[in-house]
Amino acid sequence: MENKTVDVSTAKILGGLGYVFILLLLMPYVGWLLSLAGLVMAVIAINQISKALNTPDIFKNYIIALIVQILGVVIAVIFGFGIFVSVGAFSGFKEEGFIAGLGVGLVIFLLVSYILGIASNFLFYKVFSTLGNRINVSLFKIGGLLLFIGAILVIAFGFGIILYLIAYILIAIGFFSMPSQLSLEEG
Repeated sequence: MENKTVDVSTAKILGGLGYVFILLLLMPYVGWLLSLAGLVMAVIAINQISKALNTPDIFKNYIIALIVQILGVVIAVIFGFGIFVSVGAFSGFKEEGFIAGLGVGLVIFLLVSYILGIASNFLFYKVFSTLGNRINVSLFKIGGLLLFIGAILVIAFGFGIILYLIAYILIAIGFFSMPSQLSLEEG
């Protein structure tokens, strides 16, 4: 068996900066744009590392997790709005009907978002656990675990949001602290 060295310095920088930019989501005016740019950078970094490690499941699971997360929000909004309108229409569009519709719609929105958030963050956990094991950076594993636990605990008065922030910081540090060259066994 011989060792092959693969350069992942670009992925290291893209991934680290990507997760720092994702953290800037709440910045006024440009936060959403920086966060979107960070997401693109993170996707490119994960793809490059997945290819370098010859482990396509890392990138595949990352993309599936992103899709589930995006679909979760879209489906939740559609269901929530649909129920809000239908309950309002059923009540003859009276004020109490709209309030009831808003309440039921909000509950459905939150429930669907919660369930799909847990599902997507479980996939992120798998991605970062695999990544951490393959390149021996435990911050990835811890960050992935905190994302998953955060998804479960987000219902507990936002405690999960704090775990998300910590997870993103650990993942960013994980990217910056990973080696620029990966040594892979061939044979």
